[in-house]
Amino acid sequence: MQADLTDRGSVSALALLCLLAGCSKTAEPVDSGPPPVVEPPSETGETADTGPVAWVPTQQACATVPPLPSEYQSSEGWGYMKDFAFDDQGYLVGTTQTYLLAYDSDGFGVVRALDFGGIWGLGYASDGDLVVLRNPLDEVGRVTPDDQRSVWASGIERPVGVANHLDGTAWITSRVGVWHVLASGDATLVLPDIDSTGIALSPDFRRVFVTGYDHHIRVLPLDSAGFPSGEAESIAQLVEAEGWPNSLTTDVCGNVYVAQRGGLVRRFLPDGTPAGELRLDTGGPLVAIRFGSGLGGFTHTSLYAHVTEAGGTLFEVDVGIEGKWEPHYPIPSP
Repeated sequence: MQADLTDRGSVSALALLCLLAGCSKTAEPVDSGPPPVVEPPSETGETADTGPVAWVPTQQACATVPPLPSEYQSSEGWGYMKDFAFDDQGYLVGTTQTYLLAYDSDGFGVVRALDFGGIWGLGYASDGDLVVLRNPLDEVGRVTPDDQRSVWASGIERPVGVANHLDGTAWITSRVGVWHVLASGDATLVLPDIDSTGIALSPDFRRVFVTGYDHHIRVLPLDSAGFPSGEAESIAQLVEAEGWPNSLTTDVCGNVYVAQRGGLVRRFLPDGTPAGELRLDTGGPLVAIRFGSGLGGFTHTSLYAHVTEAGGTLFEVDVGIEGKWEPHYPIPSP
């Protein structure tokens, strides 16, 4: 059941004027101080030496998975976005393939970067750089907070999705498989022959979840240094009639959420056991899902989904579990 929010047509018009005039709007900066180094326990209860995390749930917090709600909210006026991510200043940052837009939680958008063509996917690295996937150019770029741009890795055929590790490396899906990109920019094709799309890391950064056009969800185990420590295996298979899976994300308990093009969002436990589904009345292709950052009015327990039709519609559903902490987020107070 859908609960519509106030129509943001007027806000969208203001945003358009702002885009043309080049105005800007800033959020209050988050003064989190230097992030402390914390040794996070893994999802099995063991201590992992992979670096800091913001918050690790207790066993009791993750023992019971709340049912997915049947109600959600939606609002229009979010523009065309191929993909989006949340920054550490309370903004939703999306790509139109040719430039980057930053939206506050009220849907007011301003241009963050121009003349950056061919961006199909994006995500924030641990140092705050925005990693952008320039699909037609077969390259991965980086954009610093002050808009300094560089090519990080090249020769990655048709990159689509990215999951950034807290050690500064990245995992990237593409039409030819899944790549591991080191901080130096050297890229290795780890899982070949998988036409892959959505990708996300587990909350302890010890597993990579991947989906693609064959409708499987695969998991690849990693060692404490972020390198593969075993073989990838399929843990679940999606219903092909719902369309190909466009996006994948994880919550702080390690559950996996997959968005299929037709508007179906399915949740799986870390071992692949189905744990509920939610159908969004999208009216068009569902392109991306992300958990909110918990900053600037974007709720950390809410799953956000974007559809490009009708001027860009953003769906929000509170699933009752916080999203996985991302390496560029400030570490919240206990």
